Amino acid sequence: MSGSPIGWVGGKSRLAREIVRRIPIHGVFIEPFAGAANVLFAKPKEISQVEVLNDVHGELTNLFRCMRDRPLELIERLRWRLVSQEDFYHERDLVGREVNRCETERAAAFLWLVKCSFGSKMGRKASFGYARGLSRFRSDLIVDTIKRVHERLLHVYVFNEDFEKLIARFDRSDTFYYCDPPYWGAEKHYEHVIGKADHERLSTALQRIKGKFLLSYNDAPEIRRLYEWAIVEEVTTCYSLPKEANRQVTELLIRNYELPMAARGSRTSKK
Repeated sequence: MSGSPIGWVGGKSRLAREIVRRIPIHGVFIEPFAGAANVLFAKPKEISQVEVLNDVHGELTNLFRCMRDRPLELIERLRWRLVSQEDFYHERDLVGREVNRCETERAAAFLWLVKCSFGSKMGRKASFGYARGLSRFRSDLIVDTIKRVHERLLHVYVFNEDFEKLIARFDRSDTFYYCDPPYWGAEKHYEHVIGKADHERLSTALQRIKGKFLLSYNDAPEIRRLYEWAIVEEVTTCYSLPKEANRQVTELLIRNYELPMAARGSRTSKK
């Protein structure tokens, strides 16, 4: 399976394979902070009996639902779409406003915006992305992209809820949660941010679950403190934003279960 159809701030395109090989045996797979859903798109569908994507971003979850349920309508709205800076800023300012648009109209506009924005950023500060070569929005490729994603998202549940409510709803012994929340202290990079109380709320919710979880975070002292009770593994990756491209950083993969020796990283610590 190819990767996500969109880029996303904080997306795990570069770490997805490392995360997938750490996924334990489970029945229900859940991403409470879906974003681009790179982990779901990277993992084999057959290893999970049930799959769930959730995100607080309503336009994002609407896009996933339309790709799953209305692919042909979405294709028709994007097949002849051109790339224009003027259209970009017009569309950007309409996102989230009360306009008379159906779900597929909103989804088509949102997908086009993500493809055309600099660094896949959204929100009022998003800017038009210039490219040396062809634009990341390719109308000649969009048909195959949507058909591919439609096939992968068939039977995947998509929710637009608070993460704590979703975690509690699906909690059972065979549930596995992959959590990729907005990073600590990086609020300026996200359209939908969570504060200190939300980070603490997530830690408390995960400490209480019956199932298993793997959580990705930036390496911050506050995060290490919040997860003193869990297993913390350091991994090295590179960010994909142009200003930070190829700069190696240490990130944390935090979990509440032991890994087989073959899947363990070189620097794992249990607090």
